[in-house]
Amino acid sequence: MDNIQDSYYELVNLIHNTEQQPQTELHDVFVSFVRRLKNILNFNGIALIRKEVKNTYSLSMHLGFQEALPSDAWLNEMSVVYDWVNKKGGSICLPSALVPDQNDLILALKIYQHDLGILHLITPQDPLDISQHQQICLTYISQQMSRSLLYLQHLRQKEVDLQYEKVHSMGLMLSGVMHELNSPLMSINGYVELLQQELNLEPSTSVDAIDYIQTLGQETRRVLEIVKSMLKYVRKQPLELESFDLNRLISRILNLFDFQLKQQQIQVHLEFQPKTIELVAEQAQIQQVMINLLTNALQACEKSTSANHQIWINTRESATGIYIALRDNAGGIEETDLEDVFAPFFTTKEAEHGTGVGLSLSHKMIVEHGGSIRVWNESEPAGACFEVFLPRREAVIKPDRQTGRDTAQSARILVIDNEPTILKYLDMILKQAGHQIVVADSLETALISMKNQSFDLFVSDFFLDHSNGKVIFEALEVFDTDLRTKMIFLTGAVLNEPFQQFLQDQKLKCLYKPFYAQELLDLIHDRLTVT
Repeated sequence: MDNIQDSYYELVNLIHNTEQQPQTELHDVFVSFVRRLKNILNFNGIALIRKEVKNTYSLSMHLGFQEALPSDAWLNEMSVVYDWVNKKGGSICLPSALVPDQNDLILALKIYQHDLGILHLITPQDPLDISQHQQICLTYISQQMSRSLLYLQHLRQKEVDLQYEKVHSMGLMLSGVMHELNSPLMSINGYVELLQQELNLEPSTSVDAIDYIQTLGQETRRVLEIVKSMLKYVRKQPLELESFDLNRLISRILNLFDFQLKQQQIQVHLEFQPKTIELVAEQAQIQQVMINLLTNALQACEKSTSANHQIWINTRESATGIYIALRDNAGGIEETDLEDVFAPFFTTKEAEHGTGVGLSLSHKMIVEHGGSIRVWNESEPAGACFEVFLPRREAVIKPDRQTGRDTAQSARILVIDNEPTILKYLDMILKQAGHQIVVADSLETALISMKNQSFDLFVSDFFLDHSNGKVIFEALEVFDTDLRTKMIFLTGAVLNEPFQQFLQDQKLKCLYKPFYAQELLDLIHDRLTVT
């Protein structure tokens, strides 16, 4: 009778404890239930095995499993038992496959038809010695732990939904900012290109002046590539693949950080196997990923109190693809943060040092290439290691971009744009390419020009004052019924679904700002070749 009464009070106390305010951290939930289980049953090890989306199992948390830590292969073998227990919805106790002379007690974590995983205990207790009240308490604990895990999943999903809302809001904000930034940025780059041509043709130009303008051009193009990558991230445009030497790209990126590396006294070790690795990818995006990873490593070293900071960058080839590993000795990342480092807006840095966008953006770029990026902590020396995998692709042979100027036939082109600097720039580069140009700063001016003459091509900004591409197209089509094969739209708009749908319906060509002069010349050459 006393045993029954003790069991009753024990169960009442257990119910009282589990109905307290639920924990919001998985580690706290796990430890809390481990303590409660210790009051019920004698065990030497316990592991939380989570069930993943693809019906696979992963070791999430454990205590006392260090010597018998299951490998992935062992988890795969146990998955049959785990599936059976989950389907049955109860528990099973059998001789341990991990520790001799011990037993594996496996409890299903299942609630409301949600298979959340398994609680795996290593216990010296014989299954026949587990009393009825212990079984009742174990069942209750597994149910309550399942509730807590489901609650945590709900919180995580809410967090994910919130992050997606932030990303969407960021995209909308970015679209407005980029739309205003695109035109002046394109003008700066365009006029730098024109200035370079003028200085190269001028014999009296000093060597220093040429060097200055070349540096200005390089840095402007660098900003341009970053903006183009960001816009591609938002617009979901297809990748522009090209073949390039990965190791050479990494060496060039290190040159950009040379001053900062020397200032922080950070030693960089390069290990390229082989010395030349041909990678087929979008070079601007891979460059941005490497810059993000290197920037994070530098900031981690700056924050670390240890001396003799070092960074290792390794590249290697395999039968399936190419690996890039970047690691530091700055102490590593908190274990609880490892699974969140690629989440949008997640950051462990102070507000002035990080926004939580860089790694998220890098992850998306690598995934779009069909690759993967992962992170873990190394122990000797202690530091974080990021590894990028990119699959092999067929080599890309890009046509000589300079041939566009020589082989394109001369054409009469009507250029429409309400930005005076852009209009002047387009007029200059197209005339240099041998075309006859008529410019218009509005739709009304363009219609007047069309009444008096015919054109081979039309190049127009999609959004003019008081009119858009659809209005422009319909107005010009009255004068030229072959407009679909002659129209090229330019735009700095980032997110505009009606615009995208209109282009798709009419099968029209569009060039997104900011663009290089040669990109426009190549597109014009293609259109003239088709027509």
